[in-house]
Amino acid sequence: MKRILLLNAPGPEFLKFEESHIPLAPLYIASSLRQHGYEVRYIDVHNEEILMERAGTAFDLEAYFTGSLSERLSAWAPDFVCMFVHFSGRFRPAVKLATLLKAAMPGLPIITGGIHPTMFAVDIMQDMSCFDYIMKGEAEASLVEFFAAYFEGKGSFADVDGLVYRDASGQVVGNKKAKFIEDLDALPFPAYDMVNVKDYSYDTSKWQNPRNLDFDMTYHLITSRSCPIGCVFCSLFMVHGNRFRPRSPKNTVDEIEHLYRDYGQSYFSIMDDNFTMNKRRAVEIANEIVRRNLVIQFDMPHGMFLETVDEELVDALVRAGWIRASVAVETGSDALRRTMGKKLTSEQIYRAFDIFKKYEHLRINGCFVLGMPQETRETLGETFEMIKRLELKNLALHVATPFPGTPLYDYCVAHNCFSRKVPQDKLYYCEDFYWYSKTPLIKPFALEVEDIIEFRTMVYSYVHSQDKGRIAYRD
Repeated sequence: MKRILLLNAPGPEFLKFEESHIPLAPLYIASSLRQHGYEVRYIDVHNEEILMERAGTAFDLEAYFTGSLSERLSAWAPDFVCMFVHFSGRFRPAVKLATLLKAAMPGLPIITGGIHPTMFAVDIMQDMSCFDYIMKGEAEASLVEFFAAYFEGKGSFADVDGLVYRDASGQVVGNKKAKFIEDLDALPFPAYDMVNVKDYSYDTSKWQNPRNLDFDMTYHLITSRSCPIGCVFCSLFMVHGNRFRPRSPKNTVDEIEHLYRDYGQSYFSIMDDNFTMNKRRAVEIANEIVRRNLVIQFDMPHGMFLETVDEELVDALVRAGWIRASVAVETGSDALRRTMGKKLTSEQIYRAFDIFKKYEHLRINGCFVLGMPQETRETLGETFEMIKRLELKNLALHVATPFPGTPLYDYCVAHNCFSRKVPQDKLYYCEDFYWYSKTPLIKPFALEVEDIIEFRTMVYSYVHSQDKGRIAYRD
């Protein structure tokens, strides 16, 4: 039986996390590989880093590798390593870890994946010998296909969906990512048994808890994949395609019940980009939670589809335990929102918030995108007026970031909208594309970069002044 080691890359030095979360991608991959006869182990380097820092021990990747990690690698002797890069900020640490692995075990092949390797797959493979393969996009099915070709000679690499590899002559070949899993219900649940869930617990005493439940972490759920809206700044389609693919209500609540009954978990975070895209499905999930007497609470940190929000939907979700969500308002300008690729209107936004306000316990985080090329003082003014009218106490003002491969990036290249020089030959190492960036990479036609920074500071100050007891969420 072939042994596959899954490694979750450590976090970047400039960004420290106090909370830890059980990452779903490695555990989905683990359960799929085990279903096909592979022996799998998982090491969450990022969480071990958090635990060390929490205990007062500074995390040094080289010392960690030569000590704890090397010992475990030697003892288990894996045949292959899969390294996960959860977001762009983890790419440099992933490269460092892969380089250490290659130096210690030159014959051990490494495949990597995630949003960042997907965006820059061919360039990374051309420049970096520490990675032997890259798998673009969702990988539960394609990794199984790849390992069948690699270990058993079943099919060729050229036929593996989304695989990037070097051929016999050393030339990089990038297969198109064209296949996406149609029946998500057929996937086994994430392999939670592979982790010690208590290693992910943290202090939740200050969390919103209207039902007064006992929990020390949140479990992430993905009940659907992709988003068909096509916002010009969004790179999600590279990983999940551009067609909304939902799990059934039964399958979704089966997983919730499994975690509720077998792991004693009562708090969940639905990580879908648009959980309420299909209103009827969302209502059925909520009703099924109630029907099964699952006393839980849940939030939607990545968003909900405001176009489907009505009394029936919100009431069903609240009865099931919904307490918090982020909503993608983007801007107070209807015209600029259309430029972004969203058909959502200000009227729909106000109508949804009028419904939210009927439930005192609901906490809604308004998410905005500032600094599009077409941003003006007038559109910023419309955004500020909307924030005041919505009486937002929690909000995130994100800086528009033109990720390569998106329409926004192509537009910025064509119209020379970058505020500073972008290294076209090594975009995968450009820190300006990290999600946390607070300095605009785009200079709007009618504004200066400083105008965006000043507006952002002003709005956060205003929100703090309106409610000093609550902190405005920031990116």
